[in-house]
Amino acid sequence: MLNAEIDQEKQYWTEVLRRIVVIVKKLTSRGLPLRGSDEVLGSSHNGNFLMAVELLAEFDPFLKEHIKNYGRPGSGKTNYLSSTTYEEIVYIMAQRCREVISANVRIAKYFSIIVDSTPDISHVDQLSIVIRYFQECGSPTEVFLKLVPTSGHKSEQLYNIISETLASFQIILDDCRGQSYDNAANMSGLYTGL
Repeated sequence: MLNAEIDQEKQYWTEVLRRIVVIVKKLTSRGLPLRGSDEVLGSSHNGNFLMAVELLAEFDPFLKEHIKNYGRPGSGKTNYLSSTTYEEIVYIMAQRCREVISANVRIAKYFSIIVDSTPDISHVDQLSIVIRYFQECGSPTEVFLKLVPTSGHKSEQLYNIISETLASFQIILDDCRGQSYDNAANMSGLYTGL
């Protein structure tokens, strides 16, 4: 009887997570922000994630009942409707995307790299690293790999960042057949260029 109750509880939370993952996948695939000004169900400022949860609950009795029972549980109680949950889901999806990208680049073997540095809104300089390769079907593909904060602008520092990033994706730098950088002297210089 206890095992049946545990299985029923597992099934319940699996169904909740299934709905939450679908909502996060749909919103992030459109590039929409998830977070709002607050995380209060029923608020007009709770963001796209909770808005989508509330919308789905209007047509899904299971989710409607979940919100009724667990919608405002307080700190330390599980409901899978908080930013912690969807941030972890986004992180897991991003990890999976990186795995697929690096596997595809390894299958293609040869690739080119596009690197550009730009400051973000808080004036932290970042390198955007993009990989271009050909798929098995022969079509070219260009994918964003990673945004990396830079600690300096010297070509050696930039080289270390790029080589470490590629190594973390298990992409072999020796297979790089093309490079594209912005016009900065530290990237395209004749003697000290990246």
